Amino acid sequence: MFRTNSQGFNGPQQNTFGFLEKHLSTFHSFPKLPAELREMIWKEACRDERTVTVFSSDRVLDAEHTKGHGDLPFFTFRSLNSIPGVLHADRESRFIGMKIYMPVFDTRSEFPLVTEMSDRTAPSIWINPSTDIICPMTSMIDDQPEALSKKMCDAKVERIALNDCSFQRSASIPCDKWGTFSSQSSPFWMNEHIREVTIYTSRYLVAPDDDIELTKFDRRVAYPPKFMKSKLEIARRMNLAFANLQKVLKKQLLEDEKNKKLGQDCEIIDDCPQWLFDSRGIWKKPEQREMAANLANSVTIFGR
Repeated sequence: MFRTNSQGFNGPQQNTFGFLEKHLSTFHSFPKLPAELREMIWKEACRDERTVTVFSSDRVLDAEHTKGHGDLPFFTFRSLNSIPGVLHADRESRFIGMKIYMPVFDTRSEFPLVTEMSDRTAPSIWINPSTDIICPMTSMIDDQPEALSKKMCDAKVERIALNDCSFQRSASIPCDKWGTFSSQSSPFWMNEHIREVTIYTSRYLVAPDDDIELTKFDRRVAYPPKFMKSKLEIARRMNLAFANLQKVLKKQLLEDEKNKKLGQDCEIIDDCPQWLFDSRGIWKKPEQREMAANLANSVTIFGR
């Protein structure tokens, strides 16, 4: 019998998935469909947009497990999101899903000694890097944001969502580096793969390990004036940062043309990030979205 699972979907998707669940859960003939059609259905299921929250968790490997090295502190990246249903519906769906979803954000390279003695630094978050919206939560300290940013780049994550409190730097909310926008440099998390940046607002303080879903931000809703003022400032700063990247790209392309006319190799200019230089022929400014955050109905924390 065909089984479905709506966990991990946002509100509108859950409504759609609920309809499918009602009818497909009794579709006993699904296994009799042609293999090509079943594969098409499973692949389509893998394209559903999910908001995947990611937070850091400080851990300790007890001395009894470290072969004389004492207690070993380390951190992992974790998520409240369920493992995609396609990966555990049945053997066929898992085989197809494993080609699209990937386990990401391990901390093996950061903690080789812990990795040698346990599997607690292994990846435990499954994503589709093309469709899932990765939402780093405001729980990261020291070099954790940069570590996650590099792993997002390695996984070729295309969509990122940031809490606007990271930009507000409110004294009442613990924030980190995700809100850093400078007119002189690109955000540290920016790379050639990012094609969409979402800034989300919530009416409540989002805890680091909250599971959220993103919905359309309606300016007609009576948000307090301070919310609207901060959102306008955030939008201005983000636009300024991306405008600066576009200016740098234009300068780099002009320099390339100059060098070509002189028969010289193209060289990176001082202001150009390496990733922008490497992708200067194809990079486009990311799409920008404003969304509202609401608590999602989560079930289990995945990650050891």
